[in-house]
Amino acid sequence: MEAAAGAEASYVVRGAILECQCGSNPNLLNLPTCHGAYIQGQPLMNVADSKAVVNIPATFGVCEALDKPCEPQVNMEWMNGKADALIDGKAVLTSDSYIMCTKHAEGVIYIADDGQKKA
Repeated sequence: MEAAAGAEASYVVRGAILECQCGSNPNLLNLPTCHGAYIQGQPLMNVADSKAVVNIPATFGVCEALDKPCEPQVNMEWMNGKADALIDGKAVLTSDSYIMCTKHAEGVIYIADDGQKKA
């Protein structure tokens, strides 16, 4: 879940691809209301954008750890935000960020792609 050796963490924008270590399918990170901060015209996200269904999708397919449909439950902010870059008083979300699903100890949701459209 760390950036590749030597690679620097990147900022995460609306539409980033999320994966859960226990889930069978990736899904997209959502931001219903922009914070007013952008990178390359895309809305930046912060560590507080961690609400189930609102920001984090309602499913990642099948929870392979529990062998039933995935219904992620989160009750914390994203970890590993960029604390020296704030949006609305909260650390900016980075490609190194992750959040725990409370349904299973191995349920770690992480950023598979930061969502930035590469030029």
